[in-house]
Amino acid sequence: MTKEKKRSERLNSVGKIASDKEQKALSSLVELKKALQQAEAKLKTLRQYHFQYSNSVAKPSNALLSAGLLVEHHRFLVNLEKSITTQEQQIMALKQKVEEAQAVYTQRKVERRAVEKAQERLLVKAEAKMRRDEQKMQDELSQKSTNQSLFRKLLS
Repeated sequence: MTKEKKRSERLNSVGKIASDKEQKALSSLVELKKALQQAEAKLKTLRQYHFQYSNSVAKPSNALLSAGLLVEHHRFLVNLEKSITTQEQQIMALKQKVEEAQAVYTQRKVERRAVEKAQERLLVKAEAKMRRDEQKMQDELSQKSTNQSLFRKLLS
């Protein structure tokens, strides 16, 4: 077995590790994207609920609500707005995490590809060396055969 072929085989384990790291990075990225989608859906729901609730008070039929009910209604809307703000902050944080996870995944993918290319180059090198060695053996055998033929002709 050639030196290059042995190196290529050793790179197999490095390649497996690189591939595993890439898969873990991808899984993390997928989970974060899913969490982001869920957070955005929750924000949308909160905003819709805020819109509906604030419009329900503005209806003319609710003009006769007591001051206590209006205060409670206002307090609820303020709490809902705080929830919306908190949700927006969580979404911003998740977006940052998604960007970081995307960068990690991209890096892991590049690393895996680099290992694969190194393996491929070593295999190509090993195959080329093997072909050269085979050609050299064939040339030597051909030369010996030619020499033997000449030697026989000289002896005859």
